[in-house]
Amino acid sequence: MADLSGFRGAFEGKDLDSLMSYFATDAVIHSPFTTEPIKGKEAVRMVLGIILETLHDVEYIDQLGGADGSAALVVKARVLESDIEVIDLIRFDSLDLIDDFTVFVRPRPAGEVLFGQVVSRISKGLAAAEA
Repeated sequence: MADLSGFRGAFEGKDLDSLMSYFATDAVIHSPFTTEPIKGKEAVRMVLGIILETLHDVEYIDQLGGADGSAALVVKARVLESDIEVIDLIRFDSLDLIDDFTVFVRPRPAGEVLFGQVVSRISKGLAAAEA
């Protein structure tokens, strides 16, 4: 199982530069906030920057490993006044960099609060990147 302690520390510490060092250039995020995958390191950086600004009291509480080398991180955090749980399903390339990152959130009411805080910012950021 990959050692993601540095990744977790960077996320908890809101250190976007360190966090991005774990991602491959062609990384993809499958986000609950978009219908299409978010592709490329710059787009990933933009999305993660928004998420880092929005989530508070982030605490990784578990790491699970798959037989194929994938990992799942279980996170508890707050968005505004709502407690939220997140599972990040992570797959790695041959260099052990993150190349596929899928995000699941619960419970639904907290997910809707998070959605309300980030979706327009993500949409605007992606549109600006495509222009």
